[in-house]
Amino acid sequence: MSVMKQLDSKYERDDLTGLLSMDGMIHYIQSTADDWFQHCCMVYMTIPKFKTLNLNYGYEHGNRFLHAVAGKILENFSSAYPARESSHHFVIVIPDMNPDLIIENLEKLQAELVKIPRGSRMILKAGIAQCDRIPDVFGALDRAKLACSYAEKNKESFQIYRDEVSKVLELQQYLLRNFEKACENGAIQPFYQAEIRVLTKECCGYEALARWIDPVYGIISPGVFIPLLEQEALIHKLDLHIVRTVCRDIRKALDYNWKVVPVSVNLSRVDFRLMDTVKEIEKCREEYDIPRELLHIEITESAIAHAKFMAGIIDQFRELGYEIWMDDFGSGYSSLNNLQMYHFDVLKIDMSFLRQLSENPRTGTILASVINMAKRLGMETLAEGVETQEQYDFLLEAGCEKLQGFLFSCPAQLPRDLNMDLLQEKSPHRFEIERPSSNRYYSRIGKINLLSATPMIDKPLEVKNRIPMTIIETTDAGEIHFLYANEAYNKFLHAVQIKDIDTAQGRANVPTLAENTAFLRLTRRAEAAGRIKGELLINGVLFNNEVMFISREGDRAAFLVIVMILGESAREIQSEGIRLAEQYVLSSFFRVDLFDEDGTVTNLYLDADQAKLTELDSDSDKIVRQYAERYIAPEESDSFCEFYDMTTVLERVKKSGGHHVKKYFHSAISGQEGRLEGYTIMPLRVMHRWKYLSCCQYAELPSRELLEEFLGK
Repeated sequence: MSVMKQLDSKYERDDLTGLLSMDGMIHYIQSTADDWFQHCCMVYMTIPKFKTLNLNYGYEHGNRFLHAVAGKILENFSSAYPARESSHHFVIVIPDMNPDLIIENLEKLQAELVKIPRGSRMILKAGIAQCDRIPDVFGALDRAKLACSYAEKNKESFQIYRDEVSKVLELQQYLLRNFEKACENGAIQPFYQAEIRVLTKECCGYEALARWIDPVYGIISPGVFIPLLEQEALIHKLDLHIVRTVCRDIRKALDYNWKVVPVSVNLSRVDFRLMDTVKEIEKCREEYDIPRELLHIEITESAIAHAKFMAGIIDQFRELGYEIWMDDFGSGYSSLNNLQMYHFDVLKIDMSFLRQLSENPRTGTILASVINMAKRLGMETLAEGVETQEQYDFLLEAGCEKLQGFLFSCPAQLPRDLNMDLLQEKSPHRFEIERPSSNRYYSRIGKINLLSATPMIDKPLEVKNRIPMTIIETTDAGEIHFLYANEAYNKFLHAVQIKDIDTAQGRANVPTLAENTAFLRLTRRAEAAGRIKGELLINGVLFNNEVMFISREGDRAAFLVIVMILGESAREIQSEGIRLAEQYVLSSFFRVDLFDEDGTVTNLYLDADQAKLTELDSDSDKIVRQYAERYIAPEESDSFCEFYDMTTVLERVKKSGGHHVKKYFHSAISGQEGRLEGYTIMPLRVMHRWKYLSCCQYAELPSRELLEEFLGK
């Protein structure tokens, strides 16, 4: 039997529920309490959504619901003294029951509550406090109310009062009292964290993150004040303060002609219900006359969940020229339906994915799928929380365009008297600031799907592409730069005896390498035609390339290059072609020698009335002098030795504007005196060394004018 039924009728009751009124409870405790009160717990319980029940079904149904709740309380706490404080708030004094057991009973009460007619959406919130030795009813009640308030603000059901609860609530009250003052005096301000372009490792933007530096509490975590401001419907004031401050900082940078990159600002899901967001953002921007392309709008996925009206707001922003980013993709609200309904420019991948990259093999597959999907939908991707080289390498391989995280920079305060360039001084790595004109250029490059086996034609996903591919940038001055190379391309480099991508980059800007000139010709054709195929010869290996023009900015252009692996039949045709070419070379030249940069020479082919000269000695200077003495007309001997000075060949080739040097000399062989012979030297870069191919051929008798030109007369 419930102890309530045993209470004397002199203690006042609540007319609706039959429970004690608060006055009746206080009267009972003060008149009877002795040692039993210190062994009690006080529970303050509320039903936050009860008002909606009254609005939807009327007060009569609401009263019946409260009466049913009172009956359930008596059933679950038969030894307790429950009271109705007001409306949907209840107080229960429970003797001899520990707080953990009370929580178990409250959970049972919650399960029965939803079974009451039209109570399926009614959720309990409760705070539990230990009573004092002295029957201080109001002190215990205040503590229970604080614990209940803590539970509501932290999205919990039940909370036991402890000292830390009191400290948190005190901090929250302090923050609410001082919030507007903190905005005015600059205690709340944006900290800027760099966004890094993966291909260049340049800073291509910043994210503005709200930070509160308080004179009493020091640096206050955004995880503390942002949820509080959202709950108290003040978050729009914070977000507008940050946007306005960012616009002021950008204006300052523009006025002083500093390097400026776009800044992304965060908007809370609550902002869109508290204000005309587009109108207010435009006011801030117009106040400082900031170009819209320098202000990117980040909207968390939770903001658009179940909010169809957001589609119109996103469209308004985009029509005005703002970039709209979906923030925290994958943080818990992710839905492919959101990507279907709304048009975003950038998808920000939540850092929770990267934290599991090395531990969970499925994470890499999911990340690659997200990046692939974003590209197919025309969105760029930015990964948050990049902290390790392993994470960077994976995202580079997968084709993620931008990164953000402690591997590159921490959020940093913008000094009032310095420009944004100097934010990087607080970063673990220095990085260059991207030129504003480069944004569109790299955005086009970023649309290439590097996870597709045929990125020029949209095809299904591969987590790691087995097709060798690279993105190469060329300049009008003839420079070649590797922006990206996948793992398969690095393996290809090994196959052609090039150590790694850095070595390939070193070779790429050697003007005398025929492969570079041939590649630049391919890129010029590709830019004109959009896409072409052609062959290149590197270190004796001939292979096909497919080259696609991506984008141009000023004097530089970007190209996707795919190395085409030949089938067996193609290899046979290629081998036959090489054999025929060898026959042609051997039939055209009577002597072929290979000089090395170390000063040695080797005879490769000889079909003439001459000696090899390299059988006993390989010193190139001695061999050249011996050859001149035996086979070259005496009056041209010194000129021949000068022509075969290998230390000057590269300079002479560069000066000639071609790929080789050539000169004619007269033979001194007995019976063939005066016969004109052509000598050609071609520099080659092989295995990181310079080698020089010397080819000798008989010349047909030229005209007198040509003869004088060949002899330099």
